[in-house]
Amino acid sequence: MKSAFSFEITAQGAVITFESGISFSIIQQELQQHTEEAKNFFSGVDLYIDLADRKFSINQIDKIIEIVQNYKDVKNIYFARNHTSPKKPTSKIKGPQKRETVFIKRTIRSGQKVKYPTNIVIMGDVNPGSEIIATGDIVVIGNLRGVVHAGAGGYREAEVLALHLDPTQLRIADLISRPPEDEKSSKKEVPEKAFIENNNIVVEEYNI
Repeated sequence: MKSAFSFEITAQGAVITFESGISFSIIQQELQQHTEEAKNFFSGVDLYIDLADRKFSINQIDKIIEIVQNYKDVKNIYFARNHTSPKKPTSKIKGPQKRETVFIKRTIRSGQKVKYPTNIVIMGDVNPGSEIIATGDIVVIGNLRGVVHAGAGGYREAEVLALHLDPTQLRIADLISRPPEDEKSSKKEVPEKAFIENNNIVVEEYNI
């Protein structure tokens, strides 16, 4: 029987590639079994999940993240397409190369700095006094109250999304925005998205 996924070990980390033509239920079952039998398989390394040409729903992606976090001491989790050999992006790359995304499941506390040449998804809060820098998008599934810089390096198509968007400073590419002091306390508790439009940073309500 054909395996639902395969592994490749590189100098930058490990790559999981899902095979085509296999149902998600089988992928889920085999991946769960592997995490139970080989908890230390990816200990201390970055894990790249190559989606290849497959299309997964948000719920399926969430399930994959939940399962692979059972591997012990995985450093960072990335998602990419057709990414069989991870390479460090060069300074010429303005956006995240090959749609890579790093997922961080924790609160970013004051004094902490998170910086990756990818999209960044944080499943937790970003507290005042912390800083998040990404070459691509920044998504915070929680409260965003620190300093964020999306599109670092000049990528003006980057966006910042949060369940509660209230940063002390928001930067996209070369543009910087600070929320007016009188708006901080009255800001609605609704998901919002920030992006560049007509050379200005625009913030609008985001319907999930």
